[in-house]
Amino acid sequence: MKKALTTLAWTAVAAFAAMTPVAAQMHRWDMPNEYAKASGHYYDEIFANKLREATGGAIDITNHYGGALGFKSKDHWKVVEDGAAQIASTYTGVFAGIDPIFLLVSMPFLARNIDESRALYEAARPWYAAAFERGNQMLVLAVPFPPVGIWARQPVTNLAELAQIRIRTYDKTSTVALNAAGANAVQLSWADIIPALTTGTIDSVLTAGEGGVLSSFYEHMDHFNAINYVAGTQMFHMNRDVFDSLSPELQNTILEVASATEDEAWEAIKDRVDKSYVRMRDAEVTILTEADMGDGFLASLREASTVVFNEWRDKMPAGAADEIMADFAERLGTMN
Repeated sequence: MKKALTTLAWTAVAAFAAMTPVAAQMHRWDMPNEYAKASGHYYDEIFANKLREATGGAIDITNHYGGALGFKSKDHWKVVEDGAAQIASTYTGVFAGIDPIFLLVSMPFLARNIDESRALYEAARPWYAAAFERGNQMLVLAVPFPPVGIWARQPVTNLAELAQIRIRTYDKTSTVALNAAGANAVQLSWADIIPALTTGTIDSVLTAGEGGVLSSFYEHMDHFNAINYVAGTQMFHMNRDVFDSLSPELQNTILEVASATEDEAWEAIKDRVDKSYVRMRDAEVTILTEADMGDGFLASLREASTVVFNEWRDKMPAGAADEIMADFAERLGTMN
């Protein structure tokens, strides 16, 4: 009798488990980001919180800012491809050596404001998605960076002033483009910036105004040269096998939350830029706009950057670059 009751009990447990929705299973994921949250990377956590709420806690993402897991952005491709982390938040310009499409997010003077940035992202999105798929990953969403300028201890408004600074760049594209314009550029990760400023290895930084003010760059530099070098994107990408293992309900929820988070981020970015300029002025940072730039300075920077654009065009499959640029131009035309 006792054996029969035990068997009956285990049968009931098994039957209950079989009836339990897949969504009730707990999925705990790690999401690395090389950048600190204080540098303006709010949407990692916003996405994680929205997804946790939408799934009733079934998907619980732990955000790891500032390279806390020991990964730099360039490591994220392999980390997610192999499933060491289920999802990552990455400035994907560092993936240019894996697929040339990722050169586009850092292409100088191509998308210089938020509207242009989204138009370029949407035009290239199918190519981004396809590249991730080849790496056993999927593109989840992209959030915008504010327009990039030059934080420095002095005005940088002409080629002569550019030649005087030792500037931190963040990827191969920006390093090549600025060196071609006569700068002394060196590629450094975000975590290495403050030590390099402190030791005098660099005296200026190519980055957005917001990231600089949130990281108190004004303690080291009191000028922001708003050259609008690029307005790029940060992409969230996840392991394809992990996504495919989920129930259709959870898959749909991820896509819905991703779409809503993406729209929210692009809508909020302009207000964030305005607020960062207010904070810079409060910190007595001198902001130099395009009107303050010397004659021909931006044109010279744009001309120097053609070397990386042509390199990108040559590396893309035949006709792909022209197709993306045509789509980009059409999207810009509908906004005007």
